[in-house]
Amino acid sequence: MAVFRIPGGSVSPDQPAPTPAGLLLLALGGFAPSVAGVLMAWRTSGRPGLRDLWRRCTRFDLGIRPYLVILLAPVLVAGVRIAVQLLRGGSIALPGPIARPELLLGLTLQLFLFGPLSEELGWRGFALDRLLARFGGLRASLWLGAVHALWHLPLFFVPGTIQQAWGDPVFNFATFALGTMAGAVVFTWLHLATQGSVWAAILFHFTSNYSISLMWMSFDGGPLDKIVMALAWTAMAAALLLADRVMFSTQKSRRHDG
Repeated sequence: MAVFRIPGGSVSPDQPAPTPAGLLLLALGGFAPSVAGVLMAWRTSGRPGLRDLWRRCTRFDLGIRPYLVILLAPVLVAGVRIAVQLLRGGSIALPGPIARPELLLGLTLQLFLFGPLSEELGWRGFALDRLLARFGGLRASLWLGAVHALWHLPLFFVPGTIQQAWGDPVFNFATFALGTMAGAVVFTWLHLATQGSVWAAILFHFTSNYSISLMWMSFDGGPLDKIVMALAWTAMAAALLLADRVMFSTQKSRRHDG
């Protein structure tokens, strides 16, 4: 799609409308991590592996601390971004979908399917345990965060995507990668704190993307806002590392050794 300039999901009337082929390719690419996670769970462990993956995707009883991180971390990062925007004299608008329930429902379904459900069965459902077994908490987080960021790189060159609409792909990918790697530390904290719950990863991916999308609809903070967001996620990751450094340094995989 990037090489042949095939439009993806258009986020603005000023951008090229997506073609049916573009939407199909975007959906296939978007669900590739979760499809790969399911296939690898079956390939390595057979039906017990699939049952275990399903059990972890439907483990909703996470405890208070994980749910607080899932719900409040994106809010705190959004709050920092709003504060900086207001302090520098910028304005904040009410996101359009907030006033229209049908648009809000459509946005909610889209943000749950594409990203959380389409990716996390691969990233945290399969890959993270193997990386934890080899590297431990922090290094596993950074490795997976780097892969996760690089996997998004083509979207910065696909017409019609949010990433392409941001502008300069070098700067925007750099800040995106920093935020993604910091966010991966938060994902790993949730993974360790919930004994590998994939639901925790799905829900946190959803709340994070929801917050980012609403902020994107509320104001254009320019390059500074991207830097602020990346640094806010870095500070959040550092706080969790310091608060639970023993868990990150000693606890590895829940059960996998390869």
